[in-house]
Amino acid sequence: MTLTPNLLLVVTDQQARSTLAAYGNDRIRVPRMNALAERSTVFHRAYCAQPVCGPARAALFSGTYPHRNGQITLDRHPMHDHVPCLTDLLDDRWACGFFGRSGHHRYAGGPAPRAGGIDELDFDDGAPAAVLRAHGLTPQDGVRFGKRDRPFIPEHLGGPANIATKACDFIRRHRHRPFALTLCFYEPHDPLSGPLNDLHPFEQVTLPDNWAHPPAPDQPRKALLEHRCVLHRGKDGIALRSEQAWRLLIQRYWGLCAQVDRALGRVFDQLDAAGVNGDTLVIFTADHGELAGSHRLFGKNLMFEESIGVPLLISRPGQRGARRVRTPVNHVDIVPTVLEELGIAAPDHLQGTSLTPWLDGAEPPARPAFVEWTGINYLVHDELRRDPLPGYLAQVTTREAGLADLADTVRCVIAPDGWKFCLSAAGQHELYDLNADPGETVNLAFRPEHAARRRILTARIRDWQRATGDTMLPA
Repeated sequence: MTLTPNLLLVVTDQQARSTLAAYGNDRIRVPRMNALAERSTVFHRAYCAQPVCGPARAALFSGTYPHRNGQITLDRHPMHDHVPCLTDLLDDRWACGFFGRSGHHRYAGGPAPRAGGIDELDFDDGAPAAVLRAHGLTPQDGVRFGKRDRPFIPEHLGGPANIATKACDFIRRHRHRPFALTLCFYEPHDPLSGPLNDLHPFEQVTLPDNWAHPPAPDQPRKALLEHRCVLHRGKDGIALRSEQAWRLLIQRYWGLCAQVDRALGRVFDQLDAAGVNGDTLVIFTADHGELAGSHRLFGKNLMFEESIGVPLLISRPGQRGARRVRTPVNHVDIVPTVLEELGIAAPDHLQGTSLTPWLDGAEPPARPAFVEWTGINYLVHDELRRDPLPGYLAQVTTREAGLADLADTVRCVIAPDGWKFCLSAAGQHELYDLNADPGETVNLAFRPEHAARRRILTARIRDWQRATGDTMLPA
């Protein structure tokens, strides 16, 4: 490895593991991501720290859990000012760039990371409004281009293309010195529509294996409420009343993944053209997952595997082959890994563990991964606040009970042996054997024969909470 390697850290938004061939799906046209996996260490059981944008990114970029860094909700709780991001921990040997979506990751004074220590920072992932207007585009609201306009912007003017253009220019200008470049793509985050909607033949689009298993009565009630909300409201203009409708949305989601892949290919080509591909540590992940039809749900926010699981590929400079790691790991491990790979001493406050031993091909002792949830961030939240309460919700809950369900604090452990337990403050626990039931269709938490295992996994969560300073201890 070069003494001072470059860093390219790529973070997509809401991309499920199941979008890559390395995780079992070779139907999606993401050849550049798949090629990266073939020269990477592939972490098959990587998890975000909290399945919603702001807290997930705060953990990823700080190496600390949400309950420690302060960003425990999407918008209402910013990260503590004293908690540094990865870009703050790099020294001036690296030209530092950050392009793309902050994803609600913020300090009290504004988006994170801060500009200090970053040579080039641009949170705007879209083409300038003047450029879009010059190409004959007009914002939906007549004032400014926003989220609702993304599906109607041509690929060459879209967010991924714009980020790729900035990244290629950055690499070209800094090819003669070490650089650390972070790219945060908005896609494949909803709205689930874009210029590549029809790229994948509809007949090749499949439903998840657990699509036929909507949330069961013994699973968290907020999952049921979200499910009913999706069925009632539809998604991005599509009424979800048939298998074909669900497949249509998945087809569009795949198209958004492909849109990022094409842009990312330009960046990889620029690494080659600049002669620095062999000197660059490349890390690819997503801030959190996407249910994409699993349990007949879309989005994230729940503790199902499709929501908390993320792709994680780490390719060392000059790496040619793939390695596969099946021990659970977490996004808080990325910062300590980057620091060790770049030869920078890690500060004591980090809560993750460097993944370098696995990159070396060693087999350190397997360990559990932990995921948390605090606060409310659900589509159905607005529906529960309507007066009168919509009939489709009044059939299954009251306003007060529904809001209490959404506010349930949860702590989750994924053990190396494939057992997963979610400890709920409201008593809505979940226990799954992911080896026998990877789709999480049978909740074993309340079965007497699994009481001992539940106690053991509860103890693991309690130990982790004490070790990491988590004072929000569910009962």
